[in-house]
Amino acid sequence: MRLGSEAVIKRIGDAANKLPEEVRNAIPEVPSDEIRSNRILVAHIYHRIDYQIIWETLAHDIPPLALALTQWRENISRRPGGLRP
Repeated sequence: MRLGSEAVIKRIGDAANKLPEEVRNAIPEVPSDEIRSNRILVAHIYHRIDYQIIWETLAHDIPPLALALTQWRENISRRPGGLRP
């Protein structure tokens, strides 16, 4: 369970790193800087990981994050020209 939770945090952090600045600015409710910082912690300072905090993050913070991203995608897809590939 621990390694799986670490992998999820790393993947979310990697995705946040790849978001263009204009996307990050368009979704201010998504804490991109915090997400990237958590990825660094899990990937490089793993001896200090508090797995209770990781679990709480996955259980409580990720669902609203997913909702915000889904809403952004839906809004952008409704614009003329839709989403760029």
